[in-house]
Amino acid sequence: MASKNITTAAGRDRLAPRPELYYFKVSKGRFIGYRKNVAGGTWLARYTLGTNKTIHRLGTNAQLYVEHLLLRSLQSEAKRNSQPSICSKVPEE
Repeated sequence: MASKNITTAAGRDRLAPRPELYYFKVSKGRFIGYRKNVAGGTWLARYTLGTNKTIHRLGTNAQLYVEHLLLRSLQSEAKRNSQPSICSKVPEE
């Protein structure tokens, strides 16, 4: 199954309307959700603390805030992936 992109307006336009959310993982236990409907879409935030899962409706006017969060998340991921990994053991020659 192809990845569903909610990080760009073009990606969200290509999504099929459905009652289930499309999610983007921001960090461990934190997700931004987008529910596509025929009139547009709405944003939600989901996070987990221990065994408690909480969902907050951000609404339809949260576009700029959500795009800022998604951009920060993508930048953090890119920065982590560009740093050299640290080995716990020096390879033998």
